[in-house]
Amino acid sequence: MTLLKSVSQTLFLITRVRIRHFSRGPKHVLRLVRIFLLKFLPDFSINKGRSWRVSNLRFGVVLTVYNQTAHEIKCCINSVRSSTLEIDEIIIYDDGSTREETLAFLNTINLKDNERFIRKPNAGVVYARNRAAEYIESDYILFIDPDDELDINFVERAKEAIQNSRNIDIVYSNVRVKTEKGDRLEDWKTGPFNPFMLRYLNTIPMTSLVRLSIFRELQGFSPEFESGFEDWDFWYRCSLSGVKAKKVEGYAHVYTKKLISRSSSMKDNSLKLRDRWSGIFV
Repeated sequence: MTLLKSVSQTLFLITRVRIRHFSRGPKHVLRLVRIFLLKFLPDFSINKGRSWRVSNLRFGVVLTVYNQTAHEIKCCINSVRSSTLEIDEIIIYDDGSTREETLAFLNTINLKDNERFIRKPNAGVVYARNRAAEYIESDYILFIDPDDELDINFVERAKEAIQNSRNIDIVYSNVRVKTEKGDRLEDWKTGPFNPFMLRYLNTIPMTSLVRLSIFRELQGFSPEFESGFEDWDFWYRCSLSGVKAKKVEGYAHVYTKKLISRSSSMKDNSLKLRDRWSGIFV
């Protein structure tokens, strides 16, 4: 069934690619060839030649803050600190907060040995995440918003998945969603991770573990999507590059859905993302 599915998806790709794409240059053609071969040659990807090291893996978490409440930030930090697998690096990055409550909390926070606090002028969440990632030295990085909470078992489950599968670059899970008032909504059942699905729908949450070298090779999140969907764009670029992802059971974090958020202005970016990749799938 797996082989049949691979052949079916490959045939779908062939029928959707037009001859005119070859006029766009050799890089564009090579990208198409890569997608074509991924189903048959798993090592023909960004993973090729990468060593498999699992015994000494290090994990880093980036928490970008901008005017969230002290309670939100405290709960998020505590959730990361409570991880059943100790996080090697925690970066708390203040993107130029101006709220007095936020500043008061951050200025008095007691950092642990594996934690680092960085404050820079406000530049937006995309720049903040990319900038904060520069301070991480671990093998894998995870981004989390300060109004969300990390599941205490996720990193441990992710490491186990990496140990059981060669060259896994991304580990993700389901998401538990709640409102600002704490009302429980239905869980987000994430996945699958492939360019055929990601072309039309974001199936991977922001709070997923990503191999740091992959994040840097693909130049992180694109500033074109400052108002939203920067993670969708990144996951899609990963899938086109042959990056390997694995979903683990359970959920990765609790996501707080707010009435006013970046998601309310994402419609234009959704169209922009589809237009951006329309040169490959038409």
